[in-house]
Amino acid sequence: MERGQVRDAVRARFPKIDCVFMTGHADEVLAPRGILREQVELLHKPFTVEALVRRIRGVLDEAQRRRRA
Repeated sequence: MERGQVRDAVRARFPKIDCVFMTGHADEVLAPRGILREQVELLHKPFTVEALVRRIRGVLDEAQRRRRA
């Protein structure tokens, strides 16, 4: 699958789902390919387990905040 196709397939079924992408590429490489969109979190490699947990927790907390608004 091409980059973003999995995300697009999941979002077709669950339109409000948030995504966290992990990459070793710079933002300048990803932006022209359409990878950096609204509600897409990007975690740059290498990262620690703690960084991954913080990012996921942040995404979940933001989703909960949006549902309450």
